[in-house]
Amino acid sequence: ERLLKDLLGNSQASANKTNGWRLNGKTIRVAAGTYDMKDNVNNGLLTLKYESMTTFSVVGGYAGTETDLTQNDPENNVTVFTSSNPSSVTNNRMFSVNDAKMSCTFDGIKFTGTNYIGRGGIAYFNDSAGYGKCEFKNCTFDGVKNTSYGGAIDLNNTKVSDFLSFTNCTFKDNSATYGGAVIIEASKGETGPVFTNCTFTGNQSTVTSGTTGGGGAIYVKGANAAVTINGGTFNGNTTKIVGGGAIIAVGKGSEVRINNT
Repeated sequence: ERLLKDLLGNSQASANKTNGWRLNGKTIRVAAGTYDMKDNVNNGLLTLKYESMTTFSVVGGYAGTETDLTQNDPENNVTVFTSSNPSSVTNNRMFSVNDAKMSCTFDGIKFTGTNYIGRGGIAYFNDSAGYGKCEFKNCTFDGVKNTSYGGAIDLNNTKVSDFLSFTNCTFKDNSATYGGAVIIEASKGETGPVFTNCTFTGNQSTVTSGTTGGGGAIYVKGANAAVTINGGTFNGNTTKIVGGGAIIAVGKGSEVRINNT
């Protein structure tokens, strides 16, 4: 666990320097177990900002006895990233990406346990320069509580349309004021994450005033804001006021593209 924190943990020396260099070119394979990031405040898992190109993968689901590294089984060998910090801890999310030149993959990880006040309970992406790409595969986002935007994920002002993708992921019992599981916002450029064969269940928007709901599962806001959903299941997602129990799109030019769901 200590080695994992040393590799992934943030120890920012200044606003423009992070530990992205530690990850570049690496695939980190993580055995089954629960890894608590509570000791790493300020985005406990990882912060990337204004870095040279960083390419890395984090893969969970190993028993630790495999002879073939392709034999990970995240369903039976559950790898959990969590944080037991109270919500009063500054930036108690898992990670933050701000205009980072990066290509990352998270595969077979269960994210849970954060109670956050701010944007994105697990991850916040702000990539207005359009540098990077991040992919989540076979991941679960479970029970993340956020009193602001995006229970698990906040994608904000991202320029490239395919910056963020989710494949075979589950969003379960997350909550936020807007976007119980995910919020997608754009004020410039184009943003458009892709969800393929993902499941959204029991997520909730907790907003209690206004004329539209807050998107129990997904909230899409702003001109050029978009989301593409290829297959998948939405079940039992709710909002406390009218409309948008599963998905809501607000603002001229916002788009929801749904294929075979």
